[in-house]
Amino acid sequence: MIPIHTAFFSIFLLLSAFDLFAQSKDTTISVGQHSLHFNIIAGKGIPIIFESGGGNDASVWQKLLAPLSARLGAPLITYDRAGFGKSGIDTANVNLSTEVADLKGR
Repeated sequence: MIPIHTAFFSIFLLLSAFDLFAQSKDTTISVGQHSLHFNIIAGKGIPIIFESGGGNDASVWQKLLAPLSARLGAPLITYDRAGFGKSGIDTANVNLSTEVADLKGR
């Protein structure tokens, strides 16, 4: 099994490429045959990544982000899993392993 810190390594690299003084970055990155949509609120320290489940996209976290950002000051990252929200999906290869590979940046 791939450790969580390895699975999100490419997201940390993506975060470090942004202007850390920007409030929020709404972006899409290509991961092979489709793209994943991310929203990143800059901060300092260890990023907090929000995983949506139960058929939700990242918008399920929207009301929590501003209060958490103000209180914690940490980078906050939400993303739409493949096939949800603004993210695409590779319908030929849908499984847990490809979702983890997508987050690694393949």
